[in-house]
Amino acid sequence: MEHACVPNGLAHNLELEMCVGGLETSPQGVTADVAEVKQDVSEMKQDMVTTRAEINRLLQTLFPQQKPTGQTYTQPQTPTTPPNPVNGI
Repeated sequence: MEHACVPNGLAHNLELEMCVGGLETSPQGVTADVAEVKQDVSEMKQDMVTTRAEINRLLQTLFPQQKPTGQTYTQPQTPTTPPNPVNGI
């Protein structure tokens, strides 16, 4: 299959549209974008660590962990008496 030639004016307009629309890619541009994304992900991870630490600190402030005192609380037992036999049977 043979490709039709694109007129120079149309090719120039298409190239200009691609540049304006951000569709033009170059290895340097892609490399810079990847580096920027990696930096953003790294910053996001650090922000998540900081946020997690702050949430844990707030939870400990709201719900302090009580140290066991060694005392145990038990339910008081009610004495049970065997039923009295009726008529000695």
